[in-house]
Amino acid sequence: MKIKIDLLIFDLDGTLMNSIPDLTAALNYTAEKFALNVFSESEVQIMVGGGIRKLIEDAFGQKRNTLNYQQYYNCFMDYYAQNHSNKSHLFEESLEVINHFRDKKLAILSNKFDHFTKQMAKDYNIDGFFDVILGATDNLKKKPSSEPVDYILEKTGVQKDFAMMIGDSEQDILTAKNSGIKSAAVTYGYRTKEQLLELNPDYICNNLKELTNIIE
Repeated sequence: MKIKIDLLIFDLDGTLMNSIPDLTAALNYTAEKFALNVFSESEVQIMVGGGIRKLIEDAFGQKRNTLNYQQYYNCFMDYYAQNHSNKSHLFEESLEVINHFRDKKLAILSNKFDHFTKQMAKDYNIDGFFDVILGATDNLKKKPSSEPVDYILEKTGVQKDFAMMIGDSEQDILTAKNSGIKSAAVTYGYRTKEQLLELNPDYICNNLKELTNIIE
């Protein structure tokens, strides 16, 4: 039996699009500038989900209050600001599924910086489908906090019983649990199906189109 959902909140990276190639390019640009080891896309895939500051911290093993960290961060940001949409791409079924649910409230919620989140949605011509596009800001805690979901619920006027978070990582499933909304984990993103099952999401989707069999 399909369920009634009035608001679908999508993660961006690993859910609607594959952004690993551009993130890897930015990390490797930084690594080469400082004569450090470069990264494979599979190595970067394991580290994403917590936002760019956490990615820099994990990739280079530097705490945020160190001089080295700030140098790596600045170098990464200078490159990524100009190259965040070079090689990234929407997953095959993303546009079809977004369009299928166009009569519902739709949101993007990412731990990527807010300006990058909004710009990438615009770059790939999906921004017009969404009522709210929200990345990391100074005003709200990031996923897995409930704060950004509460903000989206308020903006869209939807009750949490009729909202669902769709994502590919622990950040997304834990955000749903912390917010008291339903969760759907997608297995084609940056975490394995086994890792996602351990989080006990409400639904598991092997591809995004399976949402159309879950939601009325």
